[in-house]
Amino acid sequence: MVKKPEVPFKSADKNVPKMSQAERNKMDKENYSIEEIAEERRDLRHKADSRLNDYYKQNTRENTVVEESRYLELQKQLKESETDEEIDKVLLEIDKIPAENDKLKEQEVDENKEIPANHERLKPLKQKWLKLCDDNLHLIGLNQQESFKRFFDDQMEKGATIKKAKTLIKDFEGVYSQHPDGLFPRREVYADFRKLFNEYHLGNPFKSSDYIKKEGLSERRPFLENAKEADKILRTTNDQLYTPETRKQIMGQILGVRGLKGGLSPCKSPSEQKDQIKLLEQVKDQESQNFVLFNPGSNSIKIGNQTIERMSKATQDTIMAGYKGNTDLKMRLAAVQDWPKLMEKEAKLSEELGELYKDDSAGLEEALTTWVKMDYFEKQKAIEKHKKMVKEETDKDTTEREMLRDTAFEKIDKAIDKEDISKSTAIKYRAWFEDPTKKTPRELVELKKAFKTLTSTAETKYSLKAFEIRHEAFDKKIDYLKDLNPEFPEAEIKDFEDRYHNAGWTPREEIQKELDEEVLKQEKEADEIKKVEKQSAQASKKEVDTEYLKDGDKALERAKNLMVKSPAEAMGILTEFLKQQQRDKKEIPELLRSKITSLMRAISHLIDAFGPGELLEKDTGKELEESVTKIIQTDEYLKQRTEEHQVISQNLEGVRQSERHHQGQTDTRERAEKESVEFFESDPEERQIAQSYWEGTDDGHILQENDHGEVVSDEVTTIVMDDEDYTREELTDLRSETYRKNEELRNKQGLTDVEILSKSGQTMSFDAAEAKNEQDKESLAKEIQEAAAQDAAPKLGKLLGMDDFGAFEEHERVALHRAAIQKIEEQDKQRVEKT
Repeated sequence: MVKKPEVPFKSADKNVPKMSQAERNKMDKENYSIEEIAEERRDLRHKADSRLNDYYKQNTRENTVVEESRYLELQKQLKESETDEEIDKVLLEIDKIPAENDKLKEQEVDENKEIPANHERLKPLKQKWLKLCDDNLHLIGLNQQESFKRFFDDQMEKGATIKKAKTLIKDFEGVYSQHPDGLFPRREVYADFRKLFNEYHLGNPFKSSDYIKKEGLSERRPFLENAKEADKILRTTNDQLYTPETRKQIMGQILGVRGLKGGLSPCKSPSEQKDQIKLLEQVKDQESQNFVLFNPGSNSIKIGNQTIERMSKATQDTIMAGYKGNTDLKMRLAAVQDWPKLMEKEAKLSEELGELYKDDSAGLEEALTTWVKMDYFEKQKAIEKHKKMVKEETDKDTTEREMLRDTAFEKIDKAIDKEDISKSTAIKYRAWFEDPTKKTPRELVELKKAFKTLTSTAETKYSLKAFEIRHEAFDKKIDYLKDLNPEFPEAEIKDFEDRYHNAGWTPREEIQKELDEEVLKQEKEADEIKKVEKQSAQASKKEVDTEYLKDGDKALERAKNLMVKSPAEAMGILTEFLKQQQRDKKEIPELLRSKITSLMRAISHLIDAFGPGELLEKDTGKELEESVTKIIQTDEYLKQRTEEHQVISQNLEGVRQSERHHQGQTDTRERAEKESVEFFESDPEERQIAQSYWEGTDDGHILQENDHGEVVSDEVTTIVMDDEDYTREELTDLRSETYRKNEELRNKQGLTDVEILSKSGQTMSFDAAEAKNEQDKESLAKEIQEAAAQDAAPKLGKLLGMDDFGAFEEHERVALHRAAIQKIEEQDKQRVEKT
């Protein structure tokens, strides 16, 4: 049934040595308490601190026993030392101070002696210098590499000592020195460059920029300051006028990055940067001033009886299409400065249109219907055609048809480029605006109606704007699908996109439905995954009680185990299983259905004959109970099994109490750790020792409070819920351990030193272990039932006046089983006695 496994040692984290092995051994093998370990540490730390302070007090003006920096460093190490071993190491360092001082004095005298510049002792120091130069070329710059390498020899020629060479290297390294000629300031400047390059995704400063690669510190500093100034400007530019890529390319030019898009020439000096920054400031100022021109209603003009925008939305879209991605600052400046002029030109075209139709208000109103939908360049072409119509140089209807056709075609072509409509849709739309040279041209009124529909902002079937809106919604849904399931096949994504871009309005609706259904499916799967993950996370804490609903054999077994104790519940299990199969539309195998039906009939017979709870008949119950009691007391094997169940049940009860106290925490060590760490809330040293013990101890030990109120190491009582029996020796040990805990069980304190494991070695919750223990109880009751039946048969035959009693009826076997269960449960409630 159960056995005590060997548990592996769990080593401490080597990167966080908080408790020495010696301290751990004292706790596990010599029964030291946390308090005693802490006291030993304090004594050792006090000894080291006193000795260090004695040395520091011996310092005089003429003689320094320990430098203040060394004193502070040792004090810091002592404060940070957490184990006796670490404190011992610091104490050893302190004890070495006098000898080290003598050695340092000798070394200082030696290193201050002047030696030849080519002396052998200088060679390894020179090699270190040269290696520093090579390793830090990105900080130095190509132009200064050779002068830096020569600097060491130049200084040695002026008078060489080991001390001087070491000082040069120390100052140059810039780790313990901030010398202005060393690597420290160069490292700071390069770090700022790297930050800018990372923010704009421009790669490695040393590899990407020729200027940074070649120049040294004094040249890099102004180059960096200019770049930072440009960065501030770019961060405050209008997001509607710049793409991230545009900002990247402009910043790349200022940082001197090679291979920029758009033929940009990288800056090769701070003065070139200044020129670009000046341009950037001018562009930003002009953008701030002129972007207001795009605000609806801010620059309107009255033509006839209608108020229209000086610059149409179509013109603004055309401008933005080319402007946002423009990285050439000169071109941007020229373009942004041209916006007011362009607006005025467009306004003049509108005024010219109004002048043409000054005597024809109806004609003007009709012309404005299409006019407000055109951009500036379309209006330039249209105005000429309006002039011809007014002057009647050509057929008015023919000219107006051409104008409508050309304008419509331009808008259709733009929609194709953006993939708002498919090419097949474009062909149909072009057919609305047929060639006016045909013999039977469409009526002008129909063309105007078609143009109005085409350029409508409403989401109607034939509006280009509607296609654009739906296309944007489709793209957003595609992006959502990718986020929802990053593993969704790229080929299927491309299939959705290709089919959509090549489809018309109605087929696109169907494709959108397909996409919506796929998203809904992926959302459900994502929810299922979350649900499974949540169940998996809780699996070790609580076994699922409804597992029988999925497995007919488990439902049968569970019902059989419960039919004696609670026949009504057993009947409910089988009924619910059948309902669940019906809900899931699953077919039950004929053999399984037959077994379930047969068992349900048997349970129904028991309930009808004896009721849902009490199954013992008064006339035979006493004899059956006596036989059960006799068997448990006289059969050594069953007696030991019953004792074993008693001991395990009481340990499980302690685990249940402990889990309840710790809000369902099933892990023995985590429950005990929480209690022991909380015990030392007011003492940081003892609290740290407790935490350290938990980090490195093996799974077979925990911390427990002993009878004296001290926290000590204790062995974990491990019970594995499998199908093996305890040996007599194991049972005796477990009885002794349980007896020691009787007081805790009576007071309902819970047991933190008991660990319940599954057969596979996983920690089990109380609920899961209790379910297994119930199964073991049923199994034991069946064995007692069979043995008691042999003892009870002759007595029952005599009682009932039968010469030959024969086989037991079902209700009599049930009564025996109930009696066995009752006796087992009675013994479970009795506290374990001392062996």
